[in-house]
Amino acid sequence: MDELTLATGHGVVIDLSALTFCDSTGISILVASYQRAREAGAKLALAGLDAEMTHVFKIMGLDRVLLIYETTANAIDALR
Repeated sequence: MDELTLATGHGVVIDLSALTFCDSTGISILVASYQRAREAGAKLALAGLDAEMTHVFKIMGLDRVLLIYETTANAIDALR
């Protein structure tokens, strides 16, 4: 994310379909990425979380902050 140039109206999708574990460091990176996008007026979406990881993200309340989509295609469509 640090290397991306973000601006108002831009959208970023992070494909997490290969994610099987996410500790506090990973969560911190995702939240920092969300904050960076928001400050730039851009949108950040997560895609491809499996059912277990989606459940973990919901328990932590991240589904109320981050945009989470089943597939990358759904996320891209939503950010257009």
